Amino acid sequence: MKKTLKKLASVLLVACLMLGLVACGNPVKKDIVNYFDKELGAYEKEMNDTLDSYNALMAKSATITQEELVKGLNEDLIPKYEDLYEKISKIKPETEEVQKFHDTYVEALKLNVDGMKKVSEAVEKTDQSLMAEAQKIATEAQNKMNECKEIAQDFQDKYKVKISLYDDGSSK
Repeated sequence: MKKTLKKLASVLLVACLMLGLVACGNPVKKDIVNYFDKELGAYEKEMNDTLDSYNALMAKSATITQEELVKGLNEDLIPKYEDLYEKISKIKPETEEVQKFHDTYVEALKLNVDGMKKVSEAVEKTDQSLMAEAQKIATEAQNKMNECKEIAQDFQDKYKVKISLYDDGSSK
């Protein structure tokens, strides 16, 4: 009888521990979901609006004056990107894994802001060397965004989460 109670107690203890592990979940997975769905997700509309503003300005860039382009950059686009950068850089992920993504993403945002400022300066001064610098910064920003996409894909694969920010339809 004592052995049976000990076995039952052992089984119950193991079951409780397993339930506790399942209930607690993976802290990285929780942080990923929180970061992308809540923290970064809070700025999704603002990010999309800013991207739409960028695309609209670039679509008009061949048909507007240099002054109008510089004004669009300096008075609309750059302030929107700077505001997003400031807000997103204040997010504090809980795990190292998500922090790595966040740091890379914030760096990409900063490079985008710097690149747009350089474009504005290049257009204003009609300076091709400044435009070349702007292009170099834009390439660095794109490389950082590609790094972010790879990290997000790794999150999706490893933790079986869906990250809509980088969802290209192929995620699980």
